[in-house]
Amino acid sequence: MLIADGCHVFAGGFTFGVRKVMTVQRQLEVHGLGRKTAESQGLDFIMGEDETFWPDKTPGACMLFGNPRCTGFSCTTAGHDETVHGAWSAPTRDIHQLCAYGVKQEYPVICWESVQQAMSVGRPLLDYLRDKVFVPNGYRIAHLLLNAGTFGNAQHRKRYFFLAYKNDKQFSIAWVI
Repeated sequence: MLIADGCHVFAGGFTFGVRKVMTVQRQLEVHGLGRKTAESQGLDFIMGEDETFWPDKTPGACMLFGNPRCTGFSCTTAGHDETVHGAWSAPTRDIHQLCAYGVKQEYPVICWESVQQAMSVGRPLLDYLRDKVFVPNGYRIAHLLLNAGTFGNAQHRKRYFFLAYKNDKQFSIAWVI
């Protein structure tokens, strides 16, 4: 079975989906916000001051995934200053940590999920990640906007997925419902 590591997953819904097709054994975090959820799912919870304190990736792990805080892009923070809302707001630190760790550890696939405004409010961050973090390190990028209603959810909730994958990999989607 394929192996994945979680990073800034918090509530755990993304982990449940990934676990349908991969083995997930641990969650990396700096906040402690997902400790109870991770431990209730039998995951090792590894907390560090920042990504430099996290251990090396799980041997054989082929994906790093996460659901970093989305409040920097969310409508709930619209109207606040740039420390709270926008591509460079404090909550986007989670995305920087996830991406820096993933590239340093050379995961073949790095994926994070957010609110749909990550594609608009977060565009400067997405461009930065593409140009300064991923492309120079041999990754390609895919942007996905999915509607939960497509998968049988009663809610029509659009979510943005940032997917970086090594240049030698091919990208295709297989829906697992």
